[in-house]
Amino acid sequence: AIFVDIAARLMRLNLPERAGALLDAALALPDAGPTIRARLLAARGDLLSRKGEIAGAEQAWNQALALDPLQPRATIGIASRRIAAGDAAGAAAILEKAAGDPSCLLELGRARLLAGDPNGALRAMQRLEDPQDCSGHDAGHDPETGPFLHLYEGRALVALGRYEEGRPHLQLYFDLYPEAPRP
Repeated sequence: AIFVDIAARLMRLNLPERAGALLDAALALPDAGPTIRARLLAARGDLLSRKGEIAGAEQAWNQALALDPLQPRATIGIASRRIAAGDAAGAAAILEKAAGDPSCLLELGRARLLAGDPNGALRAMQRLEDPQDCSGHDAGHDPETGPFLHLYEGRALVALGRYEEGRPHLQLYFDLYPEAPRP
């Protein structure tokens, strides 16, 4: 697991060759169990995707899912390829299987929105955080899902014509996460 974290740091430092070498070395270790191997393969898929090697990325993600069918990063990787191919509904079906993971649940909401299912997107976002429990403070949100939770929930409400309900979520997105990307 530490190898995955170090590889992610190397990627943030724009050192993809070193990250790849580290992942390859970790995968060569004989005592890595299936869960660890799945995480390493998912990280390799992410690395290959960033390098534009999509076929290799998909192969690594599929290998990860063969070892751990609920591996979040691999699930998100495969789903992102489905979305890129215009199959948001197919992506949602893949993500639903791993919706116990907050990052997968967030992506499920996005995929359902893209598939034209704002009710499904809203249900996914509400599984992440009950609207009644939102403190309105960034400290109350998961750092991985928080920036987009309110964006997708707000968009889903707007798509349903519930503009007044959607407005506070969209405002929270901008207020709580001024540095987050602006889709």
